[in-house]
Amino acid sequence: MIGVAALVIAAVQWTVQAWSERATGDPAVNRAIRSRLMGPLELPVGAVVIIGAVVFCLSRILLTVSKEGAIVVGSVVGLLFFTVGVVLSKAPQLRRGVVVVTLLGLGTLVLALGIFGAANGERKIEKHHEEHALSAPAAPIGA
Repeated sequence: MIGVAALVIAAVQWTVQAWSERATGDPAVNRAIRSRLMGPLELPVGAVVIIGAVVFCLSRILLTVSKEGAIVVGSVVGLLFFTVGVVLSKAPQLRRGVVVVTLLGLGTLVLALGIFGAANGERKIEKHHEEHALSAPAAPIGA
């Protein structure tokens, strides 16, 4: 399914690129036309894919470690994401390359740990059977 989705996305991108290159005689105008058409689609779809991948990888990590370890890992990852977000927002003078390398590094780390977690498999989660206490029959109304 992922491969088919990638092929469909590539086909749409290629078709729009080929069309936009022949829209006018000016390459700058053609790039602007392509950006105006595909920009509103590429950013949200890319964001959804990236967020989905991060959530999936984190779920594999949390299912691999112990119950207590999942609390620690979740807290550390949340604190790390929050700290990186605050640092990047408070330092607007950072070069774009530094931001890109930082985000790619974090993404690579999450992806690698997610693959490791998926390869390791889920921890054993015991199923709990609830035991219901027998309750006394209800007294008749008015008794």
